Amino acid sequence: MRLQPGPLPGADDHGGQRVRPEHNKRALEYISTGRVPVKDLITARLPLERALEAFDIVAKGEAIKVTVEP
Repeated sequence: MRLQPGPLPGADDHGGQRVRPEHNKRALEYISTGRVPVKDLITARLPLERALEAFDIVAKGEAIKVTVEP
């Protein structure tokens, strides 16, 4: 099976409502100004060589959002 380039199906559909470009713009503005403290949303950070551990950490309930950093 060969993947076709383009957006992921459903990636811009949330609860039956389409995400509009102006919503993304507003969200990025809130993040960049600190109005939404996204750093608080990340509950664990792992180096790239430990990336697979992220699945176990979330499955055990030890974290909700895990970032993998190069």
